[in-house]
Amino acid sequence: MSKLTKDELNVIRKELNIKGISQLPKQQLIEELVRQAPDHFQTTIQLFDQPRYALLQRLAREGYTSDFDYEFEQIVYLRKFGLVFTGRYQGQNVFVMPNEIREAFNRIDEPPLQATVKKNTELTRLTHGLLFYYGILSMEELMNLAQQYVAEKIDIEHYIELLHDLSLFYEEYDIGNRFQVMHYRVMDPMWIQDELDLRETLDFYPFTKEQLLRAGELDYKDRTPQYRKFKDFLMKKCRLPVVEAEMLIDDLYDGIQNGDDWMNQVGYLQNELGLDRMEQIQEVGDLLVAYSNHTRQWVLKGYSPAELARKEQKSLRTTSRNSEGTVIDFTTKKKVGRNDPCACGSAEKFKRCCGK
Repeated sequence: MSKLTKDELNVIRKELNIKGISQLPKQQLIEELVRQAPDHFQTTIQLFDQPRYALLQRLAREGYTSDFDYEFEQIVYLRKFGLVFTGRYQGQNVFVMPNEIREAFNRIDEPPLQATVKKNTELTRLTHGLLFYYGILSMEELMNLAQQYVAEKIDIEHYIELLHDLSLFYEEYDIGNRFQVMHYRVMDPMWIQDELDLRETLDFYPFTKEQLLRAGELDYKDRTPQYRKFKDFLMKKCRLPVVEAEMLIDDLYDGIQNGDDWMNQVGYLQNELGLDRMEQIQEVGDLLVAYSNHTRQWVLKGYSPAELARKEQKSLRTTSRNSEGTVIDFTTKKKVGRNDPCACGSAEKFKRCCGK
């Protein structure tokens, strides 16, 4: 720690909430940080999940590692607690843990702390999964939903601290002014909340724990059969590289979740793909409506329009901010009747397919 400036040492002191030592000379400040830091950074580590904790364990064993994949903001987050530092070694960027911190960490790396980290990891992935599928939840809704999937009663204070910590490190969601927690892809929370208020009596879709844990993985994509068919079309017929095809569908996904008008999405595809023939536009439109009708939507509380149509025995799909939710066919721009061909492209009648 002697290589750090006094200002850098004081940043660590502030983050660890160690008081009464800011005026000490540098060497004495280091000695006090080494003495007091373990008691303080244990509180910080109690909010870590397994990936971050495993990094600390590796650094405590080896002193440094070049095997890491973190964004710049995440590196800044880890540095400010004085647990790890960055440097260069043998021509590589490395994470380094000072010897004083290695010794202190090894003293607290015991089963009770490891058990807390394990619980945090499960809650982290459940939280990410719930917000992936539901988009916006009040703090109370989020905690009550998460509680359904864990056996032990969730400590409210710890969970709120965990949420704030996760939002700073992973940036997968934001915490709003009205104690709302929202997925980072939410663009217009007021509109989404208004749509949810219209469906106050609709229960949240009952996901399994396995579904939520899977959706809680970073950069998760819900690759439905319709998603795969759309992606295959973009790669084979439009000759897009796989990354570009996925990015294009990601843009459409954001539009679906945030209430973008379907005509805007068709126009976007027409422009991006350079479509100039009506049959091309119709084929893309059919794929888009099938993908949209089978995408789980925030304003439908985790249901896809096709699922909700089956559940309620009627058509339900949100097509724009000003229209009622219906399952529609892009080629006709009309609501799909029960005896019409299903808009999902299955060639079955709607009443025997998504309208069941």
